[in-house]
Amino acid sequence: MHHLGAAPEWMPVLGPDGRQVGRTRVSALQLASRTRFQLERLLTDAEAKMQSAAGEADYERAAHHRDEAAAVRAELTRRDTAGPGPVEP
Repeated sequence: MHHLGAAPEWMPVLGPDGRQVGRTRVSALQLASRTRFQLERLLTDAEAKMQSAAGEADYERAAHHRDEAAAVRAELTRRDTAGPGPVEP
């Protein structure tokens, strides 16, 4: 059994040739392994970085942080709307 809490804070993003082209903190595995508190903290951080980048007219970086925030919001929504797990007979 995999321990979900073992997901690293940052994970590499690989290009088509297998080389690292960046890194992410919002992969599906990372988001699933975080607590609600950690997700809310990540959302606050992404939104602050988005605002800062936009204020510096760095729109590409602002869009990156916007996408991070959207991924975190989607995970929080998924958790809020997910029903209870399977019921044991």
